[in-house]
Amino acid sequence: MPETLLRRNDVGRPLMQLTAPGRARLAIDNKLANRIGELDPPAKLPVAHRRALNDACDRHLAIALDALQPEWAIGVGAFAEQRLRAVRDGDRLDPALARRIEVAQILHPSPASPAANRGWNEAVDRKLSELGVLPR
Repeated sequence: MPETLLRRNDVGRPLMQLTAPGRARLAIDNKLANRIGELDPPAKLPVAHRRALNDACDRHLAIALDALQPEWAIGVGAFAEQRLRAVRDGDRLDPALARRIEVAQILHPSPASPAANRGWNEAVDRKLSELGVLPR
């Protein structure tokens, strides 16, 4: 992650990267889901397990979004973006807050994704600049 982004944001693991109030940004990562799913991607879990995992993570994510009141929620990978959209567009958040949150995605740095492994830092910088999260 770029140093300027880290200076403006608090970063936590494994589920979320949380930010300071005022310029709040939120990104989720599916690493916790992988641990719970015994290293299987959530899509490979049995449907009942996937629903339970998504529900628990979505409840936690809604609490974090409500506490942080972010301008942006940025998913690290497609799964994370999907869960962010599900929470924002569902009934877990105050509708006024949900309308204010922009959702986007950056590449997930994964050995399974060759594109993410080549120039990941530059690709993320470019995407965050396009979104206006980082200065150009």
